Amino acid sequence: MTGKFDWKGLVPHIVAILVFLILTLVYFSPVLEGKDIRQADAVGSMGWGKDARDYHEETGEYSYWSNSMFSGMPCNYTFSPQPANAFEKLSRVVTLNIFGASYRHIGCIFATFLGFYILMLALGCRSWLSIAGAIVYTLGSYNFIIINAGHMNKSLVIATMAPLIGGIVLCYRRKLLAGALLTLLAAGLNIYWSHQQVSYYVLLTAVIIALVYLVYAFREKWLPYYFKATGVLAVVALLAAAPAVGILLPTNDYAKESMRGGSELKVKDGEKASGLDADYAFAWSYGKAESLTLLIPGFYGSSSHYDVGEDSRLYSAYRNYVSKAMTSQYVDAVMQHNPGAGEAEALQFINANMEIRGEINREAARQAASFASAAPTYWGDQPFTEGPVYAGAIVCFLFMLGLFVVRGPEKWWLLAATVFTLLLAWGRNLPGINNFLFEYLPFYNMFRAPSMSLVITTMAMATLAVLAVKEYMRMVLSSNAGEKKLAMKGLYISSGIVGALALVFALSGGSLMNFVSANDAAVAQVPEIFEALKAERASMLAADAWRSFLFIAAAAALLFAYSYGKLKATLAVLAMGVLFLFDMWPVSKRFLSDDDFMSKERTTEIRFTDVDRQIKELAGDDPHYRVFNLVDNPFNEAFTSYKHNSIGGYSPAKLARYQDLIDRYLSKMNWNVISMLNTRFIITGDGVADNTPGMAQQHGLPGAFGHCWLVDSVVWVSGANEEIAAIENVDKSTAYVDEAWLDKMPDAAQYCNGASGEIVLDEYRNPGNITYRSSCEAPKLAVFSEIYYKTWKAYIDGKEVSPVRANYVLRALPLPAGDHTIEFKCVDEVMIKSHEWSFYLSILVGLVCMAMIVVYIVNYNKAK
Repeated sequence: MTGKFDWKGLVPHIVAILVFLILTLVYFSPVLEGKDIRQADAVGSMGWGKDARDYHEETGEYSYWSNSMFSGMPCNYTFSPQPANAFEKLSRVVTLNIFGASYRHIGCIFATFLGFYILMLALGCRSWLSIAGAIVYTLGSYNFIIINAGHMNKSLVIATMAPLIGGIVLCYRRKLLAGALLTLLAAGLNIYWSHQQVSYYVLLTAVIIALVYLVYAFREKWLPYYFKATGVLAVVALLAAAPAVGILLPTNDYAKESMRGGSELKVKDGEKASGLDADYAFAWSYGKAESLTLLIPGFYGSSSHYDVGEDSRLYSAYRNYVSKAMTSQYVDAVMQHNPGAGEAEALQFINANMEIRGEINREAARQAASFASAAPTYWGDQPFTEGPVYAGAIVCFLFMLGLFVVRGPEKWWLLAATVFTLLLAWGRNLPGINNFLFEYLPFYNMFRAPSMSLVITTMAMATLAVLAVKEYMRMVLSSNAGEKKLAMKGLYISSGIVGALALVFALSGGSLMNFVSANDAAVAQVPEIFEALKAERASMLAADAWRSFLFIAAAAALLFAYSYGKLKATLAVLAMGVLFLFDMWPVSKRFLSDDDFMSKERTTEIRFTDVDRQIKELAGDDPHYRVFNLVDNPFNEAFTSYKHNSIGGYSPAKLARYQDLIDRYLSKMNWNVISMLNTRFIITGDGVADNTPGMAQQHGLPGAFGHCWLVDSVVWVSGANEEIAAIENVDKSTAYVDEAWLDKMPDAAQYCNGASGEIVLDEYRNPGNITYRSSCEAPKLAVFSEIYYKTWKAYIDGKEVSPVRANYVLRALPLPAGDHTIEFKCVDEVMIKSHEWSFYLSILVGLVCMAMIVVYIVNYNKAK
């Protein structure tokens, strides 16, 4: 029987969307004034593929190679053509991409609100409670910390986690079509927005859900449907991934050669070890005690550069220290100019001189304000952090309540996901488990920063917390006295334990912790500042512990009031939502506030310095020089790559061989290897050192090798370890080549000769297309100061030939005698082919989605 569509049923959802939109716009209200955020990592990434981006803007064409960073690398992670994807239009809708900046922050937060709302509806919660749940989850601190940093893809993928999980749950709850459709749409967006590490954690969570439901299916004898639902979900996963093959296949292909694929210098059982180095991968491991930031945000000092304000003890201590230091300098100066004056007399003179004393006070205040605005209050196990992962004091309390009142598979997979991902987040701080997983859990060693797994922890905790409210409110009104008693018991125990924990740290936290970090060496040299810093950390812990205790008490009191009929259900849920808002909003505002917004022009501004202009002038007509910036960590910044082609840069997925070169030589300032990369200019604190041949000796440098050169001899080495060791004292007369390339150089001895010849750069057409001219009396091996990668094709006089790798990372090419034109083209055939597949698979998946929607509507109307 068909009936009219229930338009009234849409009202709660429309209200939800309006609430989410209002909250998002209020939080990001400066955007409506034309302002934006200067996202540090986003601005830094502007150097990624800068030359390839410029080429595309000028010509409309793409280059598959970029020379901006690390002497050159594939464009997979820098600036590459984007394939068609069936979910692209949907992504615009859910991120409200009708506003100029919505995709970058408004859209991320709105999508997160909406996604969690959908999850709670899938779990059977009513709209008002689902709205409250979306508030407490979305306003979690981490969601705003990553936006401020510029991790937008991560933020978008996080937004898909909840609805994806909701779709899986619907499938196992016998709502197969609705669940499959929701899973397909959410998983499609998850993969389209491309953050493999977060997607991996979602996959692990899906496995946990499937295992828990398998146990229930076996116990309750519905295994046939379980396997049917699991099969449907497997097909849905393939359909979700299909349109993204244009990203997934090239990424997988490149990963084998990147740091994620492991170094060839590390061999296990006779084969190259795969994955990242464990020490590197586990660097950002959450401390065990640091996990209490889920309950108390300031437990470990919040941030590595936290604004404690000018009314803080730390500000006063620093100001006094600067004032004393400057006064001492003035005293010494007075005594030098007046040998007969004593220290007390000099001090009296300075204190009486209003001009000097005013200068001291102003400078002390300026330096103290600068230090206090970015104080190193964080004292946890990570190298540094932008802020804590705060799940919410009320969420922690309700999570424990959920362990008492929530029943069925949801409790167990939520608990299992919480515990498992929390253990993952501990990384190196739980070596017994995490070293084993790093070694044997498939693909796990491809990712770094295990603290990121807390994205699942917080989602699972918030979900169980909201379900706890739902079940508690049902049970206390139940006619079953046992259920009501269990609910009340759970409320007493959970509020008592979690509240007491917060209260203990509020009252005694200062005596329980030492507030000392391994990163405190510099500040510890000034005892008065160090003591003030520790006192600040203790104060932050105590203040937030009191704060958490009061919110727990308020939430518990609210549930008690409801238990005794003092509040109606709707009013109780609204009140809980308000508590959620007041708990989460102020904490997130600590890490992304209105003060972080500025004019749009400033958000992407990268200034060219006098040194940069000097380099451009010295480079003259050279279209392809390289720079080594020693002012900052050259391998952890990409601003230089925005202005020049650099041998440094920043990327967690650089080529593995280049990382080997950094570890072995570049970081240790081996000038022969640095010059081998055609590094013409060295930026130091004193200016520019010119490493151009003819100028280099003035700076004690060997001189850049140039764009290309002909060698007199070829030394064959066996394996990666011999090859990298051989180039320690590399020069332009010899090339070191792995024996694996012998088949590409038949009659290799012919290239070992002292015959004269010349090779020069002819035309730098674009980063992925360079031509050279050579003239040789006899066959010679040419070496190019360009990074070797498998996507490079070489041509001599228009005929394709096979390049080889020399000197561990460089391209080389055997040349015949005579005059020739050499051309190198970077052509990523895997990317090109996979993009074609993406187009056709997007059409297929789009048709499947539309068919599922039509069937769902037909079934809905029949049910009415």
